[in-house]
Amino acid sequence: MMENQRLQADGDAMSLPNLETYLPVLTELLQATQESQGDRQVVYPLLQAHLDKLDVEFARVLQQWATATLTQLAPEPAYRLINAIATFSHLIRRFPEGSRSANLEISIAGYQLVATALTPQTHPELWAATQNSLGIAYSQRLQKDRAQNLESAIAAFQQALQIYTPEAFPHDWATLQNNLGGAYLNRSQGDRAQNIEQAIAAFQQALQTCPRHAFPEAWADSHYHLGKAYHERSQGNSRSQNLEQAIAHYQQALEIYIRAEFPKQWATLHQYLATAYLNRSLGDRAENLEKAIASYQKALQFYTDETFPENWAAIQRNLGSAYFERLRGNRAQNLERAIFANKQALTIHTRAAFPLKWAMTQRHLATVYLHRIYGERGDNLERAIAASQKALQIYTREAFPEDWATLQNNLGLIHIYRLYGEKTANLKKAIAAFQNALTIPNAQPLPQNQACNLFNLGVAYQQTHQLPQAYNTFAQAIEIVEQIPGAIVSGEDASPQLAEKWHTLYRRMVEVCLALGRYTEALKYVERSKTRTLFELLTIHDFYPKGEIPLEIQTHLGEASAE
Repeated sequence: MMENQRLQADGDAMSLPNLETYLPVLTELLQATQESQGDRQVVYPLLQAHLDKLDVEFARVLQQWATATLTQLAPEPAYRLINAIATFSHLIRRFPEGSRSANLEISIAGYQLVATALTPQTHPELWAATQNSLGIAYSQRLQKDRAQNLESAIAAFQQALQIYTPEAFPHDWATLQNNLGGAYLNRSQGDRAQNIEQAIAAFQQALQTCPRHAFPEAWADSHYHLGKAYHERSQGNSRSQNLEQAIAHYQQALEIYIRAEFPKQWATLHQYLATAYLNRSLGDRAENLEKAIASYQKALQFYTDETFPENWAAIQRNLGSAYFERLRGNRAQNLERAIFANKQALTIHTRAAFPLKWAMTQRHLATVYLHRIYGERGDNLERAIAASQKALQIYTREAFPEDWATLQNNLGLIHIYRLYGEKTANLKKAIAAFQNALTIPNAQPLPQNQACNLFNLGVAYQQTHQLPQAYNTFAQAIEIVEQIPGAIVSGEDASPQLAEKWHTLYRRMVEVCLALGRYTEALKYVERSKTRTLFELLTIHDFYPKGEIPLEIQTHLGEASAE
């Protein structure tokens, strides 16, 4: 019946060549969809045979032809045509061949047409189902503005909620809540933290009407998405508690999404679970890293470089980070595994195809080479410099100021340890790099990192005998350290990790004060550090080889002994 229907359009709406090219294919596909009741085995071979016609122009022809045709049909044949278009839109949205972008455009054109032709009063279920499908297509859309597509998706899902209530359609309502939550989770407009809270609320509502025994897949899907939402959450009690929630939800989803039945979901969950363990602060750090590595390796059983190259490369890079931080096993071998994994990622994440991911991986490689145990130390540092400089080709000051500053600080650190080249020249490069990093005030939002950057610069000044500059830089670092809760270097209230981190800062400050002859200030910094071990520094052979300890030092040490 459909092959006899034709659009009488004017030249402004559609050109005759387009009608002659696309309309026979369109009517053939709709006819086959209707007669087969949406059988993929019937429709997909036809789609495959007309791949060259499945483009954006096909979507335009579909919309204009159907709009004009429906006005000429009686209610019953019009409804049959609408049903055929809705079913065809489902089929082409899921069609795995051809252009994914064009397929989505065609499905959106079809869904829009159906949603416009129907009303929630006359055909509530089909209208709601179409709004839900339209929201899914907008969420997946590759053309147009991504942010606006998600706004359109949210609007379509909310339209469907007029019909899909938890009482009348519990399963459809739960699925719709999962879809709506996913759109909020990916939303870029509005406040990010609030969007995540709305996503969590939607997923939790889905779970209320979606018991595991009745709807196991929908139940697992809700837990999967809740895990992602908590993983990205910034509100709540704390970051650590949000990660615990994420891990718990991922693990619950894995009770349903087993490898044998849901291999892709299983692999994706292990990928996310691994990242959660990698970032986890609670529990034993060594055990968390082992779990992260094990889950990444499970994900790689499904995501291969041939079938899912981008996922595979991302997992390889993260696996490299896990091996770099690993506390168990042989340290040297773990670093080699980290290098190998990052190099694997670079086979896919090339500069031409994925410039940001390429730069990120180069940055990771630079860090691993800085700490590498195997090979010549000097060669490894040169590799670290080369990788850092590659990353800086993408992470420029103008485009990525914070990443640029971090790389500058890393380059400075590498040049301090560099073995090749003239020592003074390397230290000058280190100083220049540290100074560059400090020109970006927000590059290191954590005070600990700010203090570390200043400390590194101070060390470079000290090694080049620029003692006044070293003094000023160490003083700035100490001022920051003393504002950090728990940053006492030693004593009953000290954190062992912080004590070890900041002890060297105070020690070097005392060294600089003594070298400048500022003995009173040296004593003050000893007291400010609240560590009696620094008193030993005041009498070591290196500073007073003839035993001629300045009177100020002798007096203070005598007072300390009397106490």
